[in-house]
Amino acid sequence: MKSNTLYNNQNHTDEKKMCTTSKEGCIVHVAAESAPFSKRGGLGDVVGSLPIYISEESEMTNVVFTPYYSNMQGNFSIEFSGQFDFNGINYSYKILGANMGNVKYYFVDAEDTYSFDNVYIDGNKPYQTDVGLHYFILGKCIIYFLRELKVKVHSVITHDWHSAGIYPYIKLLEDYQCSRVNSIHIVHNYHHQGELFYDISEYLEDDLAVKILEQYEKIGWCSMNTIAIMEANHIVAVSPSYAKELNEKVAPHAGLEVLDFRKDRVVGILNGIDTKLWNPENDSYIVKPFSYKTIEYKYENKKHILEKLKLMPDMDMPLLAYMCRLTPQKGIDLFVDMKNGISIDIYERMERLLSKGATLVICGVPADGLNGSINNQLCKLQDKFKSNFRYISFYTEEIAHQLFAGSDIFLQPSRFEPCGLTQMYAMNYGSIPIVTPVGGLKDTVLDISLDSEKGNGFYMSEFSFEALETAIDRAVNIYRNKEMWNKLILRCMIKDFSWQKSIKSYIKLIDSCS
Repeated sequence: MKSNTLYNNQNHTDEKKMCTTSKEGCIVHVAAESAPFSKRGGLGDVVGSLPIYISEESEMTNVVFTPYYSNMQGNFSIEFSGQFDFNGINYSYKILGANMGNVKYYFVDAEDTYSFDNVYIDGNKPYQTDVGLHYFILGKCIIYFLRELKVKVHSVITHDWHSAGIYPYIKLLEDYQCSRVNSIHIVHNYHHQGELFYDISEYLEDDLAVKILEQYEKIGWCSMNTIAIMEANHIVAVSPSYAKELNEKVAPHAGLEVLDFRKDRVVGILNGIDTKLWNPENDSYIVKPFSYKTIEYKYENKKHILEKLKLMPDMDMPLLAYMCRLTPQKGIDLFVDMKNGISIDIYERMERLLSKGATLVICGVPADGLNGSINNQLCKLQDKFKSNFRYISFYTEEIAHQLFAGSDIFLQPSRFEPCGLTQMYAMNYGSIPIVTPVGGLKDTVLDISLDSEKGNGFYMSEFSFEALETAIDRAVNIYRNKEMWNKLILRCMIKDFSWQKSIKSYIKLIDSCS
C-alpha cells in the first residue's frame, strides 16, 4: 500500500489550498456514549471530559452528539424535529438537548427508523461485530441538524467506529457553510471496528456504496473504522505506545494494514482523567476523604469496603481490586475457564492467589451476561472463598470510587490496552497498579524494579497467570514494609494524570487542517 487511492475524494484533494478554517466556529464531538448521560467504560469517561477541557483551552464552543438511549437519565428538552432522505426513503428524527458546564449535549432520537435500547446495561451492542444502517443514519441526522443550527463547524472529532457514519456527509456541511471542516478520528480501541458486510452496499446511498465496494476490492473487507481512518485529516490513538503498536502491527487486531494508507496522519495522545471527579480529597462517595498528605485516612476507606462486602476484617492483609468489563481483553480468562483450548482449575488458581495473604474483589459486568459461564464460575468461587473473595457482577460509580479508595493494589492484566483510565484513577486514590506493560499502561505505570525512585507499580513479565502471580508476590512483599509502601502510595498520588498536557496536543490538531 503505497498511495492513498482508496476514498481519494475531495476531502483529501489539495488540502492546503482548501483549508479556510479559523478559530471561529464550534467543535463537534460524535460518540456512542458520554458520561454522565451514558457510559459503559473509558470511552464514556473520555467523551464526558475531553470536550470540557478543550472548551476551557480554546476559543470555540464544544458540542457533543450521541444516540438517545431509552435508559438515559436527565432533563432533556426537544431541540428540533425534522426529516431527511436516506437512499430514497424519508426518515423522521428528533434532537434532544442538555447543558452541562460549558458544553452542549445533543441526543439523536430516530425511534421510527432504528432503536438504541439499554445499550449500557446488556453491554453488547456498542461493540457488536456487524453493523446495520443506524450509524450512517445517525451521521446524516447530525449533519442535517448542524445545517439547521446555522452555526459554523470548525472541527469534527469522531470517537471510535460508532461515529464514522458522519464522514460520508461532511461534504454536505462544507458546501452549506462554504468552508473546510477539519476532522480528527480518535481510535479508542482498534479491536472493535464495526465490520461492514458486503451486502450492506445495496441499502446505502450510491457514493457510499461505491466506497465500501472499493474497500472490498482492495483488501477484502471493510469497517466503519476504516471509513473514518481514510477520511479524517488526523488519526489519534489514545496513547503514544498504542500508536506505535498499531503502526508496527504488533497490536492483536485485524485490519491494521489499513493504516498503511495514513501512517503520516497517526499520532498518539495519552488520555487524561477528570481530576475534579476522581479526586479522593473531595469525593462524596467515600467515607473519609484523603490526600497525599493524609494517606493514613485511606485505611478508613479500606475498613469501610471490607465491612460493606462482609470480607475478613484484617487490615494487615492487602486488598486487591480487579474492576473492568469482564472480557478476555481485560484478562478475565486468568481467573475463569473460557474453554479456549486450555482447561484450568479455577479453584486451584484462586487458592494460590489468596494464599499469599490477600483479599480480592472482582467487579464488573461479565462479557457473556449474567446467565453466562463467567458469572457462573465467579459465583462458585465466591461460595468457596467466602472470607476473602468477593464478586460484584455490576458497576456503579459509588462502588468504583469506594474500591479505588479502599483497595491497596489494583490489578489490570490486559492483553492489550489502548490507554486505560482505571490505572490512573487507582493511582490517584493510592491503589498501586499491577499491569501488563502494553499501550497506555506502559505510558502511565513504571515498574519499581526499573526505577526505584520513580517507579509507581509492578509489571507482569508476560500475559499469563504465572506472571500475574509473580507480580502479586512482589507487591505483597513490599506491602509488608509500610515505609516503602507509603512512599509508593505518595509517588502515585502526586503524579499528574490531568488533561493539561494532552489538551495542548489536541488544540494543535484542531488549529491545523493538514
